[in-house]
Amino acid sequence: MNKNNPANSFPIEARKEAFRRAEASLFLSSKDPKGSSFFNEIKNKVINGELTYEEAKREVLNYHIEQSKNQNKKRLTFS
Repeated sequence: MNKNNPANSFPIEARKEAFRRAEASLFLSSKDPKGSSFFNEIKNKVINGELTYEEAKREVLNYHIEQSKNQNKKRLTFS
């Protein structure tokens, strides 16, 4: 764990509570990510202070960009 990581300035309980609230909001929007191994990995890294919120956002964005590219490739292959 990076001791200089700004994510470490928030207590672990505060990071857990932030995820609990975010997950509840996503669940109410029918976008529950809890079953995703990728989401759980990112969540654990943020909670443990290994990633900042900003770093996690970049990783999630890049992941979804890659997923979108892969879906587009599949569509073009089957067209």
